[in-house]
Amino acid sequence: MFTVVPFVLLFILYGNTFTEYVAPWWCFLEAASYLIYRMLDEMDGKQARKTGNSSPLGLLFDHGCDAFSAGLVTIMIMKALALGNSFIVLLGLVGVTMSFHFCTLEEYYIGGLFLGPGNGVTDASFFLAALIFLAGYPG
Repeated sequence: MFTVVPFVLLFILYGNTFTEYVAPWWCFLEAASYLIYRMLDEMDGKQARKTGNSSPLGLLFDHGCDAFSAGLVTIMIMKALALGNSFIVLLGLVGVTMSFHFCTLEEYYIGGLFLGPGNGVTDASFFLAALIFLAGYPG
């Protein structure tokens, strides 16, 4: 809900190209939605492991939702920054989806996803939310 609703709202209100500037209120809404999504995503996984309710199906569903959301959030960031219909947009989307794919492969073959301090999954979330928030300031 915190990823799909802003995505649909963005493309209904501002068209389907990456050249239009979006309203500041949408950027603030997306920054808040993204932080709420990340917080809820991390809390439900931790709670499932803590209570012993984690399962392979739950992990698959969670990673599927995260992969879907990663693509949508990348598209929204590219549109909010008005990068234009260019190769950069395609490269950004491919880069995010490939890194998510390789992390999932690593988890499958190694048996766990071991993230050190300063990792891109949690720390980059605040950077992305700040980037979207700052894109809302007219300048």
